[in-house]
Amino acid sequence: MTSETLIRPDGTALVYERFIPEKPVHNIGVMFMHGFQSDRNANKAQFLDAACRRLNIPFIRYDAYAHGQSGGEWPDFTIGHAVHDALLVIDELTAGPQIIVGSSMGGWVALRLLEERPERIAGMVGIATAPDFTAHLSANGDYTRALIDEGPRQFVMDEDWNFDGPVHLLQGKLDTSVPWETAARVAAKFKDPAKVVVTLIEDGDHRLNRPEDLDLQEKAILDVIKRTS
Repeated sequence: MTSETLIRPDGTALVYERFIPEKPVHNIGVMFMHGFQSDRNANKAQFLDAACRRLNIPFIRYDAYAHGQSGGEWPDFTIGHAVHDALLVIDELTAGPQIIVGSSMGGWVALRLLEERPERIAGMVGIATAPDFTAHLSANGDYTRALIDEGPRQFVMDEDWNFDGPVHLLQGKLDTSVPWETAARVAAKFKDPAKVVVTLIEDGDHRLNRPEDLDLQEKAILDVIKRTS
């Protein structure tokens, strides 16, 4: 697998890896957004990349601003940067409807994509989705003042969402970073909660990196794809 580079409008590099099958099984692609201080080479991203290659499903994963191999200075990073990158990727590097898959912070970014590009999104998979998490932080070595101050501009939990496509949320009940009840709160915000499946993993933590967790993530993507037809 060979990484590629897209130059952002500010001149910094966004690094990504993309799979475009010769004979896709349908016209829906999968776009993965990693979590805070993670990157496109995390276990979940690599597993889902391999799964989509096996299933002949278009797939893209990338490093957000100041994460992984992408450019950008860490003290400047905000959720707005992550949202901007997601918009750039879906606009410039994908074709056709997408299943957006967001892990932790990536789940928050996915919810912002639902607001900004609903016409491009066929469905969503959230993995330990962490919307508006900066509201509960204070500045320290990991969480900068820029991140916290900009966070409210990206908040999504203060209003309901019009998106009514299929959604599947995976949440570990032993998650110490995102309270497991968050999944139900997210589900209730959608226009048609009946289209939202919530899978609670009794012994699952925040990372959800075990083989059985990864298997559930693949099944969630296939569930959402099936429900788009």
